[in-house]
Amino acid sequence: MINKNEIFYVLIKVSLTILILCLSGTCEDITRSNLDSVIFKKIFSINNMEYSYKLVSSNFQEYRDGIIYKCSKNGRLVNLSISGKWIKVLPEELGLLDSLEVLSFRYSPNLKQLPVSIGNLKNLKVLVISRVSIDSIPKSYFSILKLETLFLTDLKIKKIPSEIGSLKNLTELTIMNCLADSLPDALCNLEKLNILHIVNNKNLKKLPDSIGKIINLVEAAFWENSLDVLPKSISNLDNLKYLHLADNCFTELPDYLFKLKNLKYVYVNGNSLCSVEPETSKWIDAHSRFDGVNRRDGISATLQDLDSNWREKQKCME
Repeated sequence: MINKNEIFYVLIKVSLTILILCLSGTCEDITRSNLDSVIFKKIFSINNMEYSYKLVSSNFQEYRDGIIYKCSKNGRLVNLSISGKWIKVLPEELGLLDSLEVLSFRYSPNLKQLPVSIGNLKNLKVLVISRVSIDSIPKSYFSILKLETLFLTDLKIKKIPSEIGSLKNLTELTIMNCLADSLPDALCNLEKLNILHIVNNKNLKKLPDSIGKIINLVEAAFWENSLDVLPKSISNLDNLKYLHLADNCFTELPDYLFKLKNLKYVYVNGNSLCSVEPETSKWIDAHSRFDGVNRRDGISATLQDLDSNWREKQKCME
């Protein structure tokens, strides 16, 4: 359960900070038109960086050292990406950016804690947390009920909280290169999930037994884990079309896998499959022709788009 006392404390702290800013003359008038800029200024000040930029309404704009943002027509932030070795602390005031729809924390090896107040961003649809030095996800993040896409990649987290099952509108989930050795059963409550990527988690030896409850799943990538068996309930995934099982520890494919009548593609390379029956071999060959989908190593188009956009912005900043 989410600690309500903790959230209440954060809200009080944020409110007092805004009040202090006003009384100290740091900002003359904190209104919705300039609140975003005030918060950006604080990000730079607490990390001892020079701030000399003005928030403007246009397409993507770049702050120095890896802060990229996009504003709506009315000047409010809708897309924010924070990245850089210089980032060590982020203010709880980020939770006041209530117009945000896309938020990304990336490539910040000195960032060891994320603001709890992000859980207040009720309009957030996409959240990316990648290559930061956190070892846990604040539980308040799992109260963002409009969240549709969640990426947790290259993190030191050893446990995926059961609260993830509260994200009822999630349609795409990626957990990649983390230290978790298990996944919570609550993950299988995400019935709207279309895309599930559990990738390159070397400690992960088992998928939840009830994974077959994710009835709308179309694409599942489970490559480069340490899996040696698939849950029997996977045969209930009638909408599953793409299944990526490469580079695990499978020695055989279970018969119930063949019941997936809508499966178009399965990839099993890199496993030590023993004495494959002729019928099984034919089935594998028939489902190994990957047509109609152009995705890099099983990673969905959303993350590729974010990566491409980041590279483009980095070129502009050089």
